[in-house]
Amino acid sequence: MSQPLVLASQSPFRKALLQQLGLTFTTESPQVDERTFEEKFQGDITELALALSIEKAKSVATKHPKAVVIGSDQVLVFRNETLSKPTSLKEVEERLHLLAGHTHELHTGLCVIKDEAMKTASIRSSMTMRSLSTEQISRYATKDQPIGCAGGYKIEKAGPLLFSEVETSDHSSIIGLPLLSLVAFLHDWKISGL
Repeated sequence: MSQPLVLASQSPFRKALLQQLGLTFTTESPQVDERTFEEKFQGDITELALALSIEKAKSVATKHPKAVVIGSDQVLVFRNETLSKPTSLKEVEERLHLLAGHTHELHTGLCVIKDEAMKTASIRSSMTMRSLSTEQISRYATKDQPIGCAGGYKIEKAGPLLFSEVETSDHSSIIGLPLLSLVAFLHDWKISGL
């Protein structure tokens, strides 16, 4: 009998990415307070996304010990500081004003737990935003409503309007779930359905 697959997230974007693979899975919200975790985190800020991914996967794996559990998270790093996810359209516009005309890094962590084993990956994407007018920022924010998205944008929607250059080893990691690494892990473990 194949093991059930559980995505430790309620993100519609991560769910849509995983659905692309044609796998049967369920979703569950991890019991992790991201803000508190970030405040207490003592490691290198470039490792925060991976640490959050591990925490989320472990949170769900304790409830589903017989499942393969997938955890993922993103952290934006700009000028050696992490920027939290905007919680309102006003914060989205403030974030885009800050990032416009500059390059920032988007770190996406992935943790997959199967039985007692754990596989992890961390993808760094370099995102260069065009110089943007207040009108362009306001129009974009209204169109995509990217509240709760790292950086205040949705690359899978109208987000490409904002960028002049994107460098990444896995485009799906920018949306929130590194599919190339995930598929490699699932293949290693001979997960059925691939």
